[in-house]
Amino acid sequence: MQTSHDSVSEGLGKGSPKLLDNDTDIFTSQADGNTLSQFKGVSRDDMSESPTAACQVYCPMCGVEIDSTWSIGWRLDKRSSYQHKKRFCQVHTERSAKIEWGRRGYPEINWRSLKGRFNNFHSALNQVILKGVQRNKPKMPRLSITDQISLATAGYYGPRGQNIMSDYIGFHFAQKIRDIAPRHTLIVDIGVASYILTVLVPELTIQLIKEDMKITRKKAHIVLKESTELGEILNDDES
Repeated sequence: MQTSHDSVSEGLGKGSPKLLDNDTDIFTSQADGNTLSQFKGVSRDDMSESPTAACQVYCPMCGVEIDSTWSIGWRLDKRSSYQHKKRFCQVHTERSAKIEWGRRGYPEINWRSLKGRFNNFHSALNQVILKGVQRNKPKMPRLSITDQISLATAGYYGPRGQNIMSDYIGFHFAQKIRDIAPRHTLIVDIGVASYILTVLVPELTIQLIKEDMKITRKKAHIVLKESTELGEILNDDES
C-alpha cells in the first residue's frame, strides 16, 4: 500500500532536479513513446488505444506530469535554456505543494506573530529538557548523523520556521542547557546545537501544530512528519 508521504513525493516531484536528455521535449506525443514510457510505464500499444495519451506534458527536469493547460504559457521545448527549465520545475512544484497544503487543511502562517507564541510553551520545553537528566539511567544508544538529520524538522514551518525557533530556543534556553549538559545523556552524546535542532525545535513545532489545528499531540506528531516536505518547498529559509 502506498503511504501518504510517498504519494505526496510522487505528486510534487520532490528531489534534486535532473535534466533529461537534450532531445526530450515536455510535450510528449504518440510518436514519442519512449519518453512517455520512461515516466509512466505506458507502452506504444497502450498509447495508441488511449485518447488522452496523445497530449501529455512532463516536466523536463523532474519528469512529473504537468497540467497541460497551465504549462502552455511557459513555451518550453528542447531549445529552452537550463535556467528556464529549472524555474519551470520550481514553479510547478510550488504550485502543486500549495494545492496539497490547502487540501490537508494546514494553516496560513503569520510569521510576524510567531515568536510571540513561543512564550506559551516555555513550560513544555523545560519538561523535555529535564527528562534527559541522568538519574542512574543506562546510557542511550548513540544517535547517528543520519538519525539527527531525520529528526531535525519543523514540519510545515519548514527551514524558515526551524531557524526562527532554534534562534529563539538558543537565546532563552542555552544557559540552562549548558548547565545540565554534563548530566544529560543525549546532550553529552550529540552536543547542544544538535540537541536544540533534533529535540527542542520538533517539540516546539508539535506545540504550535496542536494550537494551529486544534488536534491532539499524537496527531500533531503525525502532521509534523507528513508536512516536512511541504514545509521545505514552501517555507524555505529564503522565503
